[in-house]
Amino acid sequence: LSKEIGEGALMLLLDFDQLSGSPTKDLLLMRFVQLGVDLAGIADAGGGWPSNGGHCMGRKWPILFAGLMLDDEHMKNVGRWTTDFQEDLDTFYVAQTHIDITHSDDWDPDDREGEVLPYETAHLGLPEWGIRHTAFPEQDNLSWSAKYRSINYSAYPGWVLAALLMDQRDTWNHESLFDYIDRSIAIENPYYPGDYQRAMNVYGSHFIRDMWDTYRADYPPQWVPDDSSDLYGAGSQVMPGSGFMFQLMASP
Repeated sequence: LSKEIGEGALMLLLDFDQLSGSPTKDLLLMRFVQLGVDLAGIADAGGGWPSNGGHCMGRKWPILFAGLMLDDEHMKNVGRWTTDFQEDLDTFYVAQTHIDITHSDDWDPDDREGEVLPYETAHLGLPEWGIRHTAFPEQDNLSWSAKYRSINYSAYPGWVLAALLMDQRDTWNHESLFDYIDRSIAIENPYYPGDYQRAMNVYGSHFIRDMWDTYRADYPPQWVPDDSSDLYGAGSQVMPGSGFMFQLMASP
């Protein structure tokens, strides 16, 4: 669902009226806006999409998009809601509190993939993901093979890019999400022409991959690793073309 939302979000930003044998772009627009209205209704009735493995990604962007299309202030302010959105709850910048937890008796990482790694001082400020980070930070696991990590990061790039293309990064109000997706794609280094599975595993689809490769660098800042060979190395936000870099510092 999250990958399809990403594809639909990016299709709506392309310059076409109708593809051969396909419904009109207007129909996609109306259905996408309706999805956002319906999701807003769920949230307004007390519902939400809490962290739960691979189940609840992708609901925030349709609400924000519908708010923009309908000029509805309530939906446009979804970034300020207290509603649970999995993608925001699970992405964060590593802070000293997270390091302390993973070096304490409270640390209880998900070890279904075998490898578990704690956070260290060198990881301060690293954009990161945890399976149930906000509710249960003691379950965080630095390991890139952590259970459900790849399922989540491959479901985000489409609507993350759509938010960037529509200048909604600040409105989204969760900076670490954008930097974490930059980080995941930098780590995977995944442009393999013709490798369908590789594109699915990193971006969600070939289409999303091609859109990302074409447009991502045009919407800075962009997080890049200091050492592309280090899965857990520090990185910086970069303003492409300016030579300007700045290091994000995590909250204490």
